[in-house]
Amino acid sequence: KKKNPKGSVLFVDLMEVHSKEEIDQRIQSAFQNAFTQCFPIRSLLETAQKILIGLRPQLELDPVTQLPQLQLMSTSRDAAHFPFEKILSTIRTQIASKVPTLLIFDEFQDIAQIKGVQGVFRSQFQELDQSSIIVLGSKHHLLAQMMAAPQAPLAQFGTDIEFKPIDYKKYHKYIQERFSSKKIAISIDESIFLQNLMFRVPEAINILCSELFEDLEEIEVSRKEILNAFEKVLERRQSRLEAFLAHMSEK
Repeated sequence: KKKNPKGSVLFVDLMEVHSKEEIDQRIQSAFQNAFTQCFPIRSLLETAQKILIGLRPQLELDPVTQLPQLQLMSTSRDAAHFPFEKILSTIRTQIASKVPTLLIFDEFQDIAQIKGVQGVFRSQFQELDQSSIIVLGSKHHLLAQMMAAPQAPLAQFGTDIEFKPIDYKKYHKYIQERFSSKKIAISIDESIFLQNLMFRVPEAINILCSELFEDLEEIEVSRKEILNAFEKVLERRQSRLEAFLAHMSEK
């Protein structure tokens, strides 16, 4: 967006969608936001009426921002939910041909449980040849089934980008910067120990460092402080973890 101020960015969160109708709603809502942000407010309705033929665009005042917000309406002037393939087709024919366009689908693997939609996405993605598309997912095994299985509709689609563990030294620098406001120091060796203790998972490392930050001041962190903080973090989450493990056998 910084490189293409007039570009259009569609961001859709597909977490826990359970039907095609929910996908339609999520993509339409994201499209309304993207269109509103892409075109000047003073000419938003005029532009929408020219471009969004058949989608009956209307402007409504956002109750939070008090700014005009695009809404797509049915013939009865009620908010309508159009099939997502119609929205993506409109992006392909009316948006991407005019401005740089990026489409991002987060938690994409959650569409796997809905019959037939993977094939629809594949055909739409193939048509969107003037746009850049990013699909993201937190459940790697499901994404792998969708993208790698030879018989899957999305087999071999796109190029994989994986986030590797953050370099020890870079993470150490970040931790030290955050600690500096309370004059807390940590050596590279102890930082590596801490990162490995949390299996190099950023959220887990941040939780442990936050515990150290709350408890300490004007000190160089030793392994003893790290392990004490680690035990406190576990104690606070003990009941949560016990409840999660309660229904599992020893094996």
